[in-house]
Amino acid sequence: MYGIEEDITQLKANLVVLVSRVLCKYIKCLQKYNTTVASHIPHIHSKEMANKSEAVVLDVLHKDETKGAEMIDIMVEMHEYLGESSKTRLSGGDYVTVERQRGAKQDKHNSETRKGKLAMVEGRTMCRRLALPDECHDGEKNVHVHVHVI
Repeated sequence: MYGIEEDITQLKANLVVLVSRVLCKYIKCLQKYNTTVASHIPHIHSKEMANKSEAVVLDVLHKDETKGAEMIDIMVEMHEYLGESSKTRLSGGDYVTVERQRGAKQDKHNSETRKGKLAMVEGRTMCRRLALPDECHDGEKNVHVHVHVI
């Protein structure tokens, strides 16, 4: 397994912080230590996560992402919400969704504008467990899209 020892060590360190928070919150004699307990578990994305993100809530689309043409329609709809912004936005989903987004972008790569090329949205795999991005797939057909400014 990839880095399992490092994952276990990091998990233990995170649990120490979480358990100490709970103990200091609910055990009266430990409440005086509340100010010394870490309030944030630092990670490699702490700096980026400190910045405010802009979330865009999308309408429910009655489209089937397993069909190439309908995946293009989904991505075009995402671009309509983004307007003429020059910023690239992230779109999160399972591995299959992200691969289908890449396929839709490849189908439109000859367009003349960034919007026409579907280049304003970049798919990123959102995992529900510790894994490498190419191991993530939850088997669901639902599209869960979160668009954030990067």
